[in-house]
Amino acid sequence: LVFDGDSFVMDARGEVVYAIPELKQPPEGSGWDVIVDSSASALFVDRARDAGIELAENEEEAAAIASLCRLVAGLPLAIELVAARLSTLSLAELVSEVRDGLEGYGELRGTSERHQTMESTVRWSFELLDDSAQDLLAGLSVFVGGFTLDAARYISGSAAGGTETVSRDLQELVECSMVDRRGADGRYILLDPIRLFARDRLVESGRIDAVRAAHARAFHTIVVSAMRDLARSDRPAVYDGLDAEAANIRATLEWFAETGDWRDVCSLTSALAWYWHDRRRFEDSRRWAEFCRPHLDEADAWESAAIAC
Repeated sequence: LVFDGDSFVMDARGEVVYAIPELKQPPEGSGWDVIVDSSASALFVDRARDAGIELAENEEEAAAIASLCRLVAGLPLAIELVAARLSTLSLAELVSEVRDGLEGYGELRGTSERHQTMESTVRWSFELLDDSAQDLLAGLSVFVGGFTLDAARYISGSAAGGTETVSRDLQELVECSMVDRRGADGRYILLDPIRLFARDRLVESGRIDAVRAAHARAFHTIVVSAMRDLARSDRPAVYDGLDAEAANIRATLEWFAETGDWRDVCSLTSALAWYWHDRRRFEDSRRWAEFCRPHLDEADAWESAAIAC
């Protein structure tokens, strides 16, 4: 996926606003040779070809692609989401579906035109998913900094679809560009506009506390098991795995603290003590040890000793 809006600012209403890049769009009435020189159209054509779609490269297709790029304002992620639907719709059908879909959502008060287009395109793509894929995507919004298939299975038990369809639904989300898979380690990520949209759907469903709790239990188990077996494991590999999940681990500690579950805060802080020391994450170590000290009576003796050190 092409999206470089990693920076966030807070607007006057206290809502998160993300940066949205815009690609050069082809002029209206452009022929095939012209549109492939436009960065927006070139991205659409590349993604269509990546999906194995054969393009006739004629004037009719050029007009349709140019129209689609204009409809989504040349936004890279929106182009990706639209192009992903070519596996089930023709170009002409896609133009009609996108135009009708975006017009149907109306204006979002207080947001820029590009943000409105981005959110409307994400919503349009989301509503084409079946119920279990929608539920999974909403649940995946609790992850921070990416996740693995196994982690997705951990939290899916608290989603409406359960664990049985996770692999299938996750593959569908990747194929329609709602989820991105990066690198050889099999990690998945939700790009910011999709994650924020999915988070809102999770809140609306009333499941956010249950899914966040499942996420926290999963990473508590992952960390405690990894550190318990450290003597028999490849320590650098274990630490590399924990590095990859650092943001999820932090979210887990914050959830336990928010919910007053100080026993689990203490046990997780204790389990992470050697990892934080060896990786020189002294700020994390000091911060969570300080949070734990007033609650050491809720930890067992070994955990209390580890935190006190």
